[in-house]
Amino acid sequence: MKTWKVVSIIEVVLFVITVLFLWFRSVDGHGAVNNMENKLLSLFIITIFALILLAIQLVWFYQIKKR
Repeated sequence: MKTWKVVSIIEVVLFVITVLFLWFRSVDGHGAVNNMENKLLSLFIITIFALILLAIQLVWFYQIKKR
């Protein structure tokens, strides 16, 4: 259970850092200027990825609880 908590905290911290990085950067990886649409699309994509990780975390949590 301790490992699960540590992994969950690390994932949340990395998610917050990534979101802040994506929001405050002025130019994206291609060199295009970031406007509101690009920022929101980037955040949407990273949120989808985070939801997939959340689903994996929940499955892992229920497996731990079963034991």
